[in-house]
Amino acid sequence: MRYADLHSHSQFSPDSNNTIESLIKDALSKNLSVLGITDHLDLDPPTRDGALLKFVFNPQEQQGEIEKVCREMESAGVRTTSTADGSERLLVLKGVEIGMQPISSQKIKDFCLSIFHIIGSYLNCI
Repeated sequence: MRYADLHSHSQFSPDSNNTIESLIKDALSKNLSVLGITDHLDLDPPTRDGALLKFVFNPQEQQGEIEKVCREMESAGVRTTSTADGSERLLVLKGVEIGMQPISSQKIKDFCLSIFHIIGSYLNCI
């Protein structure tokens, strides 16, 4: 049987101090087949007294770090893309968890629509 954790947070989220490397090592130690790293992306981050809370994160930086760590751990069978023969020991998926604030609904709809267009274009190319 294969197991997956599709909802984990790294140091790129305000509610976690885990490094990407520690998440991957933990997944390997638990014999997971798939690990999804889905840090918080809030289009309207919450504020306190007018100051942004630590909900702002850069998805490109997070995903670049995932790629870097996976390359460094490639000899252990860690990959960000599945191999044709399924020989990877751990498949690491990159993602985001979109935070929903009451004022964000239209921004989230627009964001998701643009992502679907990007994914659709990608899928049409393969």
